[in-house]
Amino acid sequence: VHPDYSSFLDSLPSEKVLIGTTPAISATPYREVSYTASSVVLFGSESTGLPSSVLSACHATARIPIYARSLNLSVAVGIFAAQVGSQEGIQM
Repeated sequence: VHPDYSSFLDSLPSEKVLIGTTPAISATPYREVSYTASSVVLFGSESTGLPSSVLSACHATARIPIYARSLNLSVAVGIFAAQVGSQEGIQM
């Protein structure tokens, strides 16, 4: 656990690739993003998502194309985890 976002970023390796999740239509669909061992996928709260300051610092943004207002956070994390695992050859 980190006291703030800056200390979290400082704790990551320099080769990190930040991927912010957002429902914005301008974000890349999650299946089209290339995930690597250096990828750090960031999730915001269910009600407000990630702050714009965090999204603007990300190397990429990704979205789950759905026709609903939002997804439960644990469901969204599970969808991303399965995709990352399949790209990395990890069986879940």
